[in-house]
Amino acid sequence: MPPIPSLLEHRPTYENFEGRCPHCGHWNIFNRVSDLKSAAPIAGRETACLNAGCRRPVWLTNDWINSAFEMFLFESQEFWQQKRYMLCVLTAVQAYEVFLAAVVRTWLLYRPFPNQRILSKFNDLSLLLYGKMRKYPFVHMRNMVLRLVIENRKPSSLDEARTIIESLPDKPLGVRREEILSQTAGRLQKNLLALFDTKIHEKRNLVVHMHAYRPTRMVAGRVLVEARTTLYRLKHDLGPDLDFEDYANAPHGVP
Repeated sequence: MPPIPSLLEHRPTYENFEGRCPHCGHWNIFNRVSDLKSAAPIAGRETACLNAGCRRPVWLTNDWINSAFEMFLFESQEFWQQKRYMLCVLTAVQAYEVFLAAVVRTWLLYRPFPNQRILSKFNDLSLLLYGKMRKYPFVHMRNMVLRLVIENRKPSSLDEARTIIESLPDKPLGVRREEILSQTAGRLQKNLLALFDTKIHEKRNLVVHMHAYRPTRMVAGRVLVEARTTLYRLKHDLGPDLDFEDYANAPHGVP
């Protein structure tokens, strides 16, 4: 029996897995959640062409395994190339917000877990942390991350993490520029100041609010370049670069 042919011109995104059917040429858009029933990266999977006149088997493979914020940056780049500058700005700022949330989860949940492997406690803390963060706007998320870093709040166990999470205020305490300058140094200081100084969220707000601001190519390009530069540098300094499964399988004493 011949092997199942792979999709042609395949295009993975955070939300979908797209590609052209090798049998009929139909461009398939498989939604990961609704069609494929899984958000996990696809190493290899059989499915059927969505064209009702075809429905022949196709093989999905060569998925991306990048972090969520990176997937959004890739899509933002595509929107910019397509001159869809509003979506470019929206997606770049979403990459920021996803990154900031991932840093918080990594510091307060993922890294402490190998030192106290109690899954029920981890799940309880995940819900508690989500309840704290779910209404945070961009500025609050930024303040929260900056506060964690300059105060070096790195719990070594889930019990220590609970103390920090329970103490998180409804409105995270603001950070002054002087605090970053006095508490950090070198590359980290430079990158935290870039995060502190960013006004990228203000461009996003203009787009989504009633003014429906239409950014120029140059404005959208600057937003994308800033997001890409700042986030990749912060990833090097802060993480996150691993999923929870990586920490769950790690030995005791993960830094």
